[in-house]
Amino acid sequence: MQQYFAAREFRAERFGEYHLHSWQKYFGEDPDFCAFVDRHPGPIARGDFTVIGDDGCKTLADARQLFLASMIWGYGTVGYGAYRTRHMLSTPGADEQLQAAIQSVASGQLIEAYQALQLYKCGPSFMSKFLYAIGLRIGATSLPLILDSIVARSLQRLLASQGVDHRSFFTLDGNGMVCRDADGYARYVLLPNEWASTLGVLPDAVELCLFEMG
Repeated sequence: MQQYFAAREFRAERFGEYHLHSWQKYFGEDPDFCAFVDRHPGPIARGDFTVIGDDGCKTLADARQLFLASMIWGYGTVGYGAYRTRHMLSTPGADEQLQAAIQSVASGQLIEAYQALQLYKCGPSFMSKFLYAIGLRIGATSLPLILDSIVARSLQRLLASQGVDHRSFFTLDGNGMVCRDADGYARYVLLPNEWASTLGVLPDAVELCLFEMG
């Protein structure tokens, strides 16, 4: 596993393909979407999150661009991604939620950041994608990481092999989707960060490995 991590410089990889026309249908008049697309017209890589926005995520425009980028990257070529994201940003108080999440991550309050996000149609998996993007953008010391159903199932198997109950970190519903749990998510984030420190790799290399194992 250590050799696998050492061989990867995955943040430079281009693997976030998306259909621009699908997003233009719902966000074509949105100035923050247009500003993002002007700067990132092609596929999105994880490393792109480190440079989105103009002012280190201190403005609403930066927050919205970073959120849109994380959803575009997360949904990829899935056709309903733009539709769902439009509903997320139509949630009353959505702008305030985005900014509150960024401020909480910046102050090291991951549970509060998780709890701040109550966006319509934005479940735990996609919430964690936004938190991850925030962490990369602001250079968080303990990097928030993605916890979707694929990562969760891989981690479930890994923990079980060590005699550890995964429910200490997350639970899955009847459809295998990650349940909303701020405390559990915060405990989960510590694991890959600790493993990464031990192995001398990036924390998101551990998360990507879990994703690819799934």
